[in-house]
Amino acid sequence: MPECVGTCCVAFFLPYKKDEFENRATKKDASDEIRKVNDMIIPVTNSTVRRRRNKFGMALGIRKENEGHYFKCKHWDEETKLCNDYENRPVMCRDYPYDKVCSMGCNGCAPSDIVEKYEQQAEKSQEAVG
Repeated sequence: MPECVGTCCVAFFLPYKKDEFENRATKKDASDEIRKVNDMIIPVTNSTVRRRRNKFGMALGIRKENEGHYFKCKHWDEETKLCNDYENRPVMCRDYPYDKVCSMGCNGCAPSDIVEKYEQQAEKSQEAVG
């Protein structure tokens, strides 16, 4: 299975626009999940999605009528292609691709692939410090 490179984090569609997430997240009875998602998402335009799709080689169809529903994640590191908050990611991230074949070309994340990638990154960081 090809290694997961976090392409699904480059840009993604959500059913609500940012202001709708903010409204939901600020309600007294808002779930922690809604608050997490609201905190991590950064709205991007359709043209930004196209640029990011080309830069990172992702397979996301873009529809004009979905303007305002595309986001990128503030936790995804474009250089390492790793999540900077992996252990605390919301359910929508942990469960992706939702029992389907990953449409991003990696067939979903194999936990061992991710663990190995993080260990390699930690080793590189240690070498740079020491």
